Amino acid sequence: MRCTVRFAYVDRGEKSLEVRGDYRPGAWTAGAPMTKRGKTWTADVDVPYGRDVQYKLYVDGNRWRPDPAAPTATGTDNSRLDAVTCNPHRCQAP
Repeated sequence: MRCTVRFAYVDRGEKSLEVRGDYRPGAWTAGAPMTKRGKTWTADVDVPYGRDVQYKLYVDGNRWRPDPAAPTATGTDNSRLDAVTCNPHRCQAP
């Protein structure tokens, strides 16, 4: 089961941003691209239902940045999204 969450980040002059993390297999390597509208970058990401997610922002294709609007995951410098539940939820693709 999965829920959609909108990640948002205030522009600080970046040319590109991705949300990378443990929300799906391979997302630390190839994340969800963020789109800039006005002064805000956003991405809608399907995350696991009822499970904390660790993530970071991948900036300009060459550096990592924690999300300044999110708490840090215990024992890491990753950002943490607390467990999300939604109704209706979607089934994860096989």
